[in-house]
Amino acid sequence: IRTAPRRGGGGGEAHSAAPGTAADLSRCQGCASLQQNLNEYVDALITLKQKIINTDNLLTEYQKKCDDILLLFISFECLDLFIYNRDMKTDLFNSYLLEGRVYRLK
Repeated sequence: IRTAPRRGGGGGEAHSAAPGTAADLSRCQGCASLQQNLNEYVDALITLKQKIINTDNLLTEYQKKCDDILLLFISFECLDLFIYNRDMKTDLFNSYLLEGRVYRLK
């Protein structure tokens, strides 16, 4: 007696094999191998996800350090500009004194 193959819920064909037969054993070994491959794949994805999280944390830390360095650089630039302007004003004032443009209060 021949029967038509049954359709399983996953869209593939499900063939029934009598328990304890070579076909049943082969199907079980195939499922076990597939399950092992799936477990390894899931483990690899979990490891990859953790590496992505660690990399993101590291990039966030480096970004903060870069921001801190940039703020220091800007502060030094402002300080340098302040000192330069002060020196220029002092030099200008001194030159005016020498030329007699500025009168000292007595």
